[in-house]
Amino acid sequence: MFDEYRVHYGWPSAPERTLDWLRTQLASWRLMAWTASDDASPVGLVTVAPVPASLALGVAWQVRDLYVSPHARRRGLARTLMEHVLVKANAAAVTRVSLSTEIDNAPALQLYRQLGFETVDGLCLLNLTMGGPQSQAEASNGR
Repeated sequence: MFDEYRVHYGWPSAPERTLDWLRTQLASWRLMAWTASDDASPVGLVTVAPVPASLALGVAWQVRDLYVSPHARRRGLARTLMEHVLVKANAAAVTRVSLSTEIDNAPALQLYRQLGFETVDGLCLLNLTMGGPQSQAEASNGR
């Protein structure tokens, strides 16, 4: 499922490498993940990265990935996955849940606003591509 998500966004398929990376992230608690299934096959996923909320002396969650397979869309699975994250976040007493999406992703923006997320005015997202193993791939994919 995670490899399908990567391919959807233009990355080359690498099932074994993707699975190894995902297992490492989950085992180290750098990432948490939940899936939505259809007839026992995963058709959606959401990943969350816990991050320090230093000013509040707590922990915040950052939704990193939300994806539903094209054949399973328009059935409320993205909403269900996000609602699950919010229930888990509330139970974990996190200070906030944050996410980002493309400015022209109207369906996602509508969902997030319906769930209570608000645009944060005055912030600008900045990235600096470093020399890690994915740097060249990121640059060629415009990331």
